[in-house]
Amino acid sequence: SRATYLWSTADTTHDITANFDGQYWVQVTNLCGYDDDTVNVAYDMPINFNLGVDTVLCQGDSISLAAPAHNANWTWQDGSTDSTLVTNQAGVFWVSANNFCGTFSDTIHVSGETIPVLSNPINDTTICSNEEFVVTVPVNNATSILWNDGSIQYQRTFANANDYSYQLFNICGQAIDSFKVVVEHPLEFGLGNDTVICYGEEFDKVLNYPNHTFLWNDGSTKNYQTITRTGVYGVSIWTSAHCQSYDEFEVTNCTTQLFIPN
Repeated sequence: SRATYLWSTADTTHDITANFDGQYWVQVTNLCGYDDDTVNVAYDMPINFNLGVDTVLCQGDSISLAAPAHNANWTWQDGSTDSTLVTNQAGVFWVSANNFCGTFSDTIHVSGETIPVLSNPINDTTICSNEEFVVTVPVNNATSILWNDGSIQYQRTFANANDYSYQLFNICGQAIDSFKVVVEHPLEFGLGNDTVICYGEEFDKVLNYPNHTFLWNDGSTKNYQTITRTGVYGVSIWTSAHCQSYDEFEVTNCTTQLFIPN
């Protein structure tokens, strides 16, 4: 045969190893002449990609899922055939890719989330000085809470007048709520000293306290009582926050002394 070889790589051996993509040719010559041939080599690589760990997608955001592979054909769960998929929806996403070396697939779970939900905002509240205001903030989708005084508790008890606020946090952001606590004190009042009434007399006890409610011990709810006879008269007075005060006084008969001249 006594042939000689010349490759496109400048090698002169009868065979070579192709390490790269490309076109390879060889020319073989002997005493009878020469011949040549050409071959195109395309390398594939085994596919191995990772869509990532399961994740959370916040409302209004989007996520790009990538499945890098060499000379591959892709098929996603929605039928698309790109190497990447962009979505703003939660769900289960999978992709299958294949080339000459085989087929590979992966799946990722994307959960939807919003900023923390304020399902029960706290209203401004008025309490009595001897009461406490208990607040329980629903956790909902929050992962933590921070009050303006540094507390991190979801349940709080308040007894002091102040402005309060808290923030709820999660992976998507935060929500803020605020409220005011007003402390009222029971009304300080007095019906006066016990007194007497004579036959045929009457007098009024008038309570000039606007925005209060009254309940006398005879069932009357007026802000005054007309006294026409003896007895114990008592009244409860409530503020708008239902702080209660009570007082009473007693009315007795006057004593008439008969004067007999000498």
